Amino acid sequence: MHEHLSEMSQRLEDSEKEIESLRQQLQESQRGMLTDHLTGIGNRRMFDRFVANFVSRKSSLSARMFVVLIDLDRFKAINDQHGHAAGDQVIQFLATSLTSQWPGIAFARLGGDEFAAFFECDDREDVVEFASDIKSHFASQELVLGRDQETIGHLQFSIGVALLRDNDTEQSWVNRADELLYEAKRLGRNRSVVEPVRHE
Repeated sequence: MHEHLSEMSQRLEDSEKEIESLRQQLQESQRGMLTDHLTGIGNRRMFDRFVANFVSRKSSLSARMFVVLIDLDRFKAINDQHGHAAGDQVIQFLATSLTSQWPGIAFARLGGDEFAAFFECDDREDVVEFASDIKSHFASQELVLGRDQETIGHLQFSIGVALLRDNDTEQSWVNRADELLYEAKRLGRNRSVVEPVRHE
């Protein structure tokens, strides 16, 4: 009987270890599903989760919430002139720079050369300044990549910023930010267009 109990105890311990291992694998798999493979930051699926979360609790947010869409201007030219490996390095550099320069902001890569951020503030001018700071931060650096020291130059961005409104759905909020981003491109690129705040 003692041997039987000991054997059952061992089996139980083995089962618990296996369950814990499976749990860890599941968590790693879920993290992988929400992480961009190239940059290590959140991917489009993570972005969608953030959008859904903020929209669902917009009435309880303590400040205004803005979604900021950030698009690298003329990224295709970088790929064409320097190759896709260099383009990947530029995207990795962007992700690392954004998250280290603004550690309190949630960033995600939507795909290609487009990133997004969520910015919470009481004053619209704070998010205007944030968008301006992104452009000036990268404009102040001449990017040089790889062993061959290829000069990429100064990076420029078009940025669209939309306020989360009381009547917004997930789609309407993101669509409006996307329209503002394309307005920035139509106006000549290297600029940000921030939605005005309506006072009711």
